[in-house]
Amino acid sequence: MATDSSNVKYDEEFITNSKGKKLFTCRWIPVDSEPKALVFLNHGYAMECSVSMKGEINSKVL
Repeated sequence: MATDSSNVKYDEEFITNSKGKKLFTCRWIPVDSEPKALVFLNHGYAMECSVSMKGEINSKVL
């Protein structure tokens, strides 16, 4: 699932680690400029960032 805001692109992906475990990732990338920082959020089991964080991050980035 990928969605675009006016200034931020949101993307979700599953990656597989060296132990064969699937890890869910999501990211918000500025559309018109280079990122200024990298922020790593690690939260608990069975949570997903697209519902709980998407609106919050978009409002902070804009």
